[in-house]
Amino acid sequence: MEKIKNTVERIGIKYGLLTFVALVAYFLLMQAVGLGHIIELRFLNFIILAYGIYYAIMKLKSEASEDEFYFKGLAEGVVTSMVGVIPFAAFVGFYLAYIDPNLMNEIRQNVPISGYINTFSAFVVVNLEGFASGVLITYVVMQYFSSVEHKETKRPYVKEKSHIET
Repeated sequence: MEKIKNTVERIGIKYGLLTFVALVAYFLLMQAVGLGHIIELRFLNFIILAYGIYYAIMKLKSEASEDEFYFKGLAEGVVTSMVGVIPFAAFVGFYLAYIDPNLMNEIRQNVPISGYINTFSAFVVVNLEGFASGVLITYVVMQYFSSVEHKETKRPYVKEKSHIET
């Protein structure tokens, strides 16, 4: 049986779904401990998304050739962030509309444009934050992997045999 090759889409879906699960788990954990109303804790969503994108690009780097890595890596980061962020934004919108509408009221009380905040706008804002963060993270991670130290080989821990006899 032929082994199925990992593609940008396959890797992106896998790591995007893992990122989505981590974002939902973090959100529910913050709700369970009573910290869900603290909007500033969204910063940790950035960290979770960064780990998902980093590991997806690292997986791609281990399988892609150097010639095609950069553009595929950019696509990998975007796919991973889209797959992670869109369902998370939908989850947040659903949660605010049907599970805990009181949280939406708390959010409205803490923002200056409270008259314009609803579940759809929360969905849009979470998507925009996630996409912007995903693009930024992807760019930074690709610069990291494109640096001289990371261009050596796909398997940096395997030493090559020397052709010089001693």
